[in-house]
Amino acid sequence: MTKPYVLFDIDGTICFDGKMIDPRLENAIEGLSELFEIVFATARHPFDMLDLFKLFDVYKLNIIGCNGAIYYKGGNVKRVFHFAPSVGAEIYRRVAGYGGTTVGLGENSLFFERSEAYLVAQQEWKFSHRYSVSFTIEEGRLCKIMTKGQDITNLINADCMLPDVCTIYTHRDGSIDLVKKGTNKLTPIHHSLGNSMIYAAFGNDENDRAMLLNASRRIVVGDGIQGIPNAEIVASGEEVVPNLLKKIRSLIE
Repeated sequence: MTKPYVLFDIDGTICFDGKMIDPRLENAIEGLSELFEIVFATARHPFDMLDLFKLFDVYKLNIIGCNGAIYYKGGNVKRVFHFAPSVGAEIYRRVAGYGGTTVGLGENSLFFERSEAYLVAQQEWKFSHRYSVSFTIEEGRLCKIMTKGQDITNLINADCMLPDVCTIYTHRDGSIDLVKKGTNKLTPIHHSLGNSMIYAAFGNDENDRAMLLNASRRIVVGDGIQGIPNAEIVASGEEVVPNLLKKIRSLIE
């Protein structure tokens, strides 16, 4: 019998500095694994998350990355929900044309049109060493296009093409993710992980809405997402980790 899922968003939910997960939280989550299938779901590429984990065996992790566009397990990318190559290249060029720092992410590569763009993006986001880097956009199977820049949100939202072919996610740090239309953090669950019940989901932002609404228990950290029925709110602040520990442990009590 397949175990029910417990889904954890990472940044802003169980990781608060972008660099590490509190060992108390990681230990408590690991303690759920006998009863539940643990899945980590993030806006970032799985390659950029692996160094956050200190207690988990990274070769056994389930990670949904790029807001649902990549499913990673057992040390490998198992499935990618990507743009058609010509569409991905066109989106990249339109977005880059608005003047922000822009990168295309593929299964295991970063894509740019110019080498200097890579240097700027690496300084902005500090990508993992695990990627290969390409400067030929047309060869890429892009699963996410990421950009950041002054006033770029308004420019992208006003673009008549992008909403028809992309799901657009805006983050609190000003960065914007564009993925294939209809892709969200539940996409790999439906296509690759089977249809077991989602017992609980932990999230903090708008890109967590789909997984929260499909969970029996909905634990929301902070006030970054509204309108989740029957949400169990964990206030952000000094007590966020102790209060999260209580919620995690309550899943097996």
